[in-house]
Amino acid sequence: MAYDRRPLLPQLADKVAVKDYITSMIGSSHVAETWAVGGSVRDMDWSDLPGECVVKVNHGSGGLVMITTDAPEGARLPEIGSKTGWDRFRVRPEHADPDRIADLCQHWMSLDYSWAPGQACIEWCYSDIPRRIMVEELLRNRAGHHPREYRLFVIGDEVRFIQIEIDVFDDHRTAIVDPRGVMLDVRMVDPPPDKPPQTPKTLGQMVELAHALAEPAIDFVRVDMYDLGDRLIVGEMTHYPSGGTAPISSDYYSRLWGADWVLPY
Repeated sequence: MAYDRRPLLPQLADKVAVKDYITSMIGSSHVAETWAVGGSVRDMDWSDLPGECVVKVNHGSGGLVMITTDAPEGARLPEIGSKTGWDRFRVRPEHADPDRIADLCQHWMSLDYSWAPGQACIEWCYSDIPRRIMVEELLRNRAGHHPREYRLFVIGDEVRFIQIEIDVFDDHRTAIVDPRGVMLDVRMVDPPPDKPPQTPKTLGQMVELAHALAEPAIDFVRVDMYDLGDRLIVGEMTHYPSGGTAPISSDYYSRLWGADWVLPY
């Protein structure tokens, strides 16, 4: 975070530009469909957009509106003019007021994700991303549910561990497993589940894809993936997970995961 200034990092942090990188490395089938990209929601033709979708800005983490029939009945977007940070909102299509979404997005467009008061170190790769608003497909698996997120940490030249995000909208837990899917006795931010989660048959393929995306130039990155049943989608590539401040409960795993990491500068 303090010293690495390679031009590739901002490209991968840009939620629009990273799709071109993913496509060039592993193919277009591994990116979510993009329905619209622009500087303002008000410039977009909502009649051409699907009823369910995700609206977000491309230059930070969070800052999105998920329009889904699975949202709580009482969920509403904040009033126009309300102050909000990099929040995530879920609302049903009938409650997705375009004016409120536009107001939220314009507010997020004004925010600099790379730095905030009290932050230990600037998150440089976000500082000069051309700011845009994007609308993309809402991901669902074959059962029609929102898929789990698998966060694969590539350190050095290997996937060292994987975070499996469970019930992110309810009782959020995070299981940390090794590349074989074995749950490890370690935690970072969120509490672990009561029992090891079942891992998908595609976990090995996820590891292979993460390696392909990181080779040969990326020595550290978190690759977020979703298993839809008929395809694996890469959601984003993150260089500074939790702003570099997430605690690791085990000194043993902290040292093990970082033992072969050779810094590029």
